[in-house]
Amino acid sequence: MDKRDSEILQLTVDAGILLLSSGAETFRAQQTMVYIAKNLGAEGFEAYVLTNGIIASLKGDSAHAQVRHSPRNGMHMGRVEAINEMSREIANGVLDLEGARARLEQIRAMPDIGVEDQVIACAAGSVCFGYLFGGGVLECMMAGVVAGMVQFMMVMLTRTGMNRIFARLASAAMLVCAVSLVEVAYPWLDVEITAIGALMPLTPGVALTMGIRDYVSGDYLAGTIRLIDAIFAAGSVAIGVGAALGFVNLLGGGIVLWN
Repeated sequence: MDKRDSEILQLTVDAGILLLSSGAETFRAQQTMVYIAKNLGAEGFEAYVLTNGIIASLKGDSAHAQVRHSPRNGMHMGRVEAINEMSREIANGVLDLEGARARLEQIRAMPDIGVEDQVIACAAGSVCFGYLFGGGVLECMMAGVVAGMVQFMMVMLTRTGMNRIFARLASAAMLVCAVSLVEVAYPWLDVEITAIGALMPLTPGVALTMGIRDYVSGDYLAGTIRLIDAIFAAGSVAIGVGAALGFVNLLGGGIVLWN
C-alpha cells in the first residue's frame, strides 16, 4: 500500500469515527466512508461499522486494516451534516485528499453544543409537548422550567463521568421531586401534564428510531444494540420516576400527590 492509500484509509476511518461519535446511524457512517474512499480513488475499500467501532481495510490486505473504537459523545448533527457535505464535495471534485483532511480537522474543531443552548432547547421542546398533551399556559411553562433544570443536571452528571443510564435515572427522580414542589405551590395545576412534558427530553426516542432504521437497512446487530440501549434508557427513567414518586408520597404522609 502506498502512502496515498494509507492516507485515504486514515481519512475515511477518521470521518466514520467522527460520524459515529456525533450520533450518526451506522449505515450512514458506512455509506459515507465507502463514498469518500471510492471518490478519492481507493480500490477494494471494505468497512464494517458497529455502533461503537469500525473495522476497515483497503484491497483486502489485513496488514493495512484499521480497527477503531468510537466513544459515545452524544449528538452533534452539525458535524454529521458537515461530513456529508464534505463527501459530496469530494465526489464533485471540489476537494482533493489534502483539502478533505483540512476540512475534516475543521469539522472536528466545531464547538460542542453549549449547556445554555441545550437547556433552552429542552425547555422549549417541553413547553410544546405540554401543549400537545393538553396543558394550559402555566402547565406548559412549568414543564419548560422543570425540563431546563433536568437537562442542566443531566449535562453536569455526564460531565463528571457518570454512566448515562444512572444520570438519566437521577435526572428523572429530580424531575418528580421538582414537579411535586410545583404541585405544593400551585395545587390547581395539572402536574401530570407538566411532568409528562418535562419527561419527554429524557425518553430514548433517538436510540429507538435509529435502531428501527438499522433493522430496516438490514443491520440487525446494530439495530439490536440500539434497541437494547433504548430499553435500558427507558427503564432507568421509569425506575427514577417510580422511586421518586414513592419517596415523595411517603414524605407527604399520604396528603399528596399525583392523583
